[in-house]
Amino acid sequence: EVKPDSSWSDGLELRPKYNGILHCMTTVWKHEGLRGLYQGVTPNMLGAGASWGLYFFFYNAIKAYKKEGKLESLSATEHLVSAAEAGAMTLCITNPIWVTKTRLVLQYNAGVDPSKRQYRGMFDALIKIYKTEGIRGLYKGFVPGLFGTSHGALQFMAYEDLKLRYNKYRNRVSDTKL
Repeated sequence: EVKPDSSWSDGLELRPKYNGILHCMTTVWKHEGLRGLYQGVTPNMLGAGASWGLYFFFYNAIKAYKKEGKLESLSATEHLVSAAEAGAMTLCITNPIWVTKTRLVLQYNAGVDPSKRQYRGMFDALIKIYKTEGIRGLYKGFVPGLFGTSHGALQFMAYEDLKLRYNKYRNRVSDTKL
């Protein structure tokens, strides 16, 4: 049985407490069925695809802009800054998707009765958040999200530096594709 954690409540719903992943999955399955296990998957798939596509697009565009007219490769710092800028631009576009995903996943106590759900799906959640909270509601968590883009910036910087070193080791032009 799910034990509500009375230390956290928004006044309407209590967060369930699970004893582990297996207990969580079986409880969700028992109370909400297959739909409960996949709650929030649509925005997650859309968000991940859009985020990585936009991230690569912005990163390559920013990198090309900074490299324009230069003969030498960009420095590690320039790659880091380019990737951070790309991450921030991507978050500006995709933050509403992540807010929606979080809201869908955090719908508790709805059980198998769809009428108890605050949101019926991704687009319903987007519309309701916008109508009740405005643009600010769709951009909740934006500042912490900016910190979350730092891992991508570090990965891109490391990748570019390792690629440069590898191409030098192989006596290739520095921007040769791997």
